[in-house]
Amino acid sequence: CRHYSNCVVRCLEAYFQCHGRFIGRHPILVIILCIFCLLASFCGLPYFQKEERRIKLWASDQTPSRLNHEFLNEHFPSDFRFANIIVEGDNVLEPRVIRALFKMRNKIASIHSIYGDTLESKCAKFPVVKSPNLLNFIFGKRRRRRKRRSSDDFFSNDYDSEFFNESFNMEEEDEENSGADVSYPELLSVESYPEPYCGIVEGMEETCFESSLLELWGNNGEYDSSSRNTLESSNSQDILNTVNSKNTSGIFLIKKNFTDMLGGISRDPVSGRIIGAKALRMLWFLKMNVAEARMDPVEGQGVIVDKKTMEFEKEMLDIFLNETDLPEGVKISPHVSRSFFDIAGPTILGKRFAH
Repeated sequence: CRHYSNCVVRCLEAYFQCHGRFIGRHPILVIILCIFCLLASFCGLPYFQKEERRIKLWASDQTPSRLNHEFLNEHFPSDFRFANIIVEGDNVLEPRVIRALFKMRNKIASIHSIYGDTLESKCAKFPVVKSPNLLNFIFGKRRRRRKRRSSDDFFSNDYDSEFFNESFNMEEEDEENSGADVSYPELLSVESYPEPYCGIVEGMEETCFESSLLELWGNNGEYDSSSRNTLESSNSQDILNTVNSKNTSGIFLIKKNFTDMLGGISRDPVSGRIIGAKALRMLWFLKMNVAEARMDPVEGQGVIVDKKTMEFEKEMLDIFLNETDLPEGVKISPHVSRSFFDIAGPTILGKRFAH
C-alpha cells in the first residue's frame, strides 16, 4: 500500500514539475491560452435566459398539464389571488380566540398600502343576497304544481315577458308527475336569462369575498359594532350555541356549512353537538389588474403579478406573522399567493431562507 502511495506522489511531482517548467519557458503562450479558454466559456451566454415560470421547473415541454397551463396563462390569465390561514390551538372555539381573530380580521380590513390600496379595492366581490319583498316572491321556493292566480297579474305591469306565464301556468298533468319543489332562482337563471335575471343579480349589493367562522357574527352583510359587541359579551356557551345552531352567513346571507372550516372537532358523545375544535381556516380572495401586471410584472414570481398586489399581500403577511393579540398556545400558519416563491425562489437559487 505504501509502495502505491509513493508511486502516486512521484507521478504528481513529475507532472507539476513539467507543468511549471513549461509555463516558465512559454509565459506569453500560456497567458494567450488562458484568455482563449475564458472567452470560449462565454459562448453560451447569448442563449442564457432566466426561467421564472414554476411549471417549467417541474414539467417537461410536451406534457398536457404544461401545454394547458401555458395556453390558459397566455389567453386567459387569472386575476384571482388568495390568502388563507390555519389557526391551531387546544380549542379555537374559545371566546378569547374568536375575539382575537375578529380583531385580526379588522386589521386586514384597515390595511392601507403605500400605493393607496385597501382590502375594499383589492378584494374579489361576492353578492349579498338582500331580497326586497318583490324578489322574495320571485325567488321564494314554491310548489311547482299551482295555477296562475289573478294576483300574479301584478307582474305583467312590470315585465313584458313570457317568463311568468311559462313559470306559473303549467299543464296540470306535468305538474302532477313532478312532485318536487322547484327553486325560482334556478328557473330565473335559465328561463329568464339575460333579463330580468341579470338585472336582478347586477343590482345586488356586493362585499369582499372572504370565508371564515366569523361570518356567523356578521350583521346584514357587514361586520359592524353589533358584531363586535356580541363577540365581546359572548361566553364559551354562547359561542358553541352559535356554531351549533346557525348555518347562515351574516355577511352573504346564504346558508353555509361552517363545520367544513373546522378541524379536530370534538363532539358531545350524547347529543353530538360540537364542543371544541383544534383548528379553523380563514380565507380571503383578492383580484389584481391583469393589464397592469402584463405591462409592469414583478420578476421572479413565476406568474404575472403587479407590484401593487405584491405589496398588499406583504402587508397581509406582516399582520399574520406578527399578530400579538392571540392567546398563548394559539398558532397561525399563513399562506398567500406570493408565499411559494418567497420560499422556493431562494431555495432554487441555492440560498438558505427563513421567513
